[in-house]
Amino acid sequence: MNIEEYKIKAQEGSAKAQCALGIFYFKGENGVQKDYKQACYWLEKASE
Repeated sequence: MNIEEYKIKAQEGSAKAQCALGIFYFKGENGVQKDYKQACYWLEKASE
């Protein structure tokens, strides 16, 4: 799955996609730059 597919799934409420996005932003992987604010946002969403 590419980053855009992860974003779509995450916005639809997939906790797995939200967690993956959080990790991608935290590490700066899969085509995104490190962004700790975005990482926290998606990891918090996943934990809900």
